[in-house]
Amino acid sequence: MRIGPLEFRPALLPTVATLCMMALTFSAGRWQQGRAEEKQALQARYEQMLRQPPLSLAQPAGDMAALRYRLLFADGEFLADRQIYIDNREHNGLSGYHVLTPFALSGNKSIVLVNRGWIQRGANYPRAPQVAVPSGLQRVEGVGSVPSSRFLELSPQTVTGQVWQNLTFERVEQQLGLRVLPIILLQQNGQNANLSPVKEQPDFKIDTHRGYAFQWFALTATLLVIYVVVNSKRRAA
Repeated sequence: MRIGPLEFRPALLPTVATLCMMALTFSAGRWQQGRAEEKQALQARYEQMLRQPPLSLAQPAGDMAALRYRLLFADGEFLADRQIYIDNREHNGLSGYHVLTPFALSGNKSIVLVNRGWIQRGANYPRAPQVAVPSGLQRVEGVGSVPSSRFLELSPQTVTGQVWQNLTFERVEQQLGLRVLPIILLQQNGQNANLSPVKEQPDFKIDTHRGYAFQWFALTATLLVIYVVVNSKRRAA
């Protein structure tokens, strides 16, 4: 018996099922591709913000959240007696604290929290090492940040003196009696020699979204190949 030419004879139900699956996987790939484009636009905006001249915190902004990642500066004085230490913060694989000091702005009654940097735990842990606070009029320069709202607290003992487990603006008001601006200034200038500057740079995961998009598109192509192969048969001549 002689084998004839290849014949493509798909059945209706497998065709409909395959088309539905291909539409689904292709749409998922397009969604991931769109997310990558959105994240790329956000990264461009972030880089543009860092190129802008520093903005004074003495001029209140309508939306303080818009100051995140923005270069900022403030003139005023530190409130040394209200300094706090946020525990369990890592830097280069070591555990330590973020040192935050309230800063009273000159010219108005506003107060902003300044993250002055990271310091390693000392031999007296859980007591925090004491970090000196500059006195008198100061100018602080840095980048705007907001505290993470994602944290888990396993114990009700979230505040022990100056040592806190996590930071919220509500907790600052409750524990320190201060109403602060809803932004944190990550100090970059005039650093204490014992402190390492804290930096916050978003991970936009652009390559991750592109990788997922490639996988979905590849699955779409695989479904098409399988569909063609399964429904193609050689007929007897």
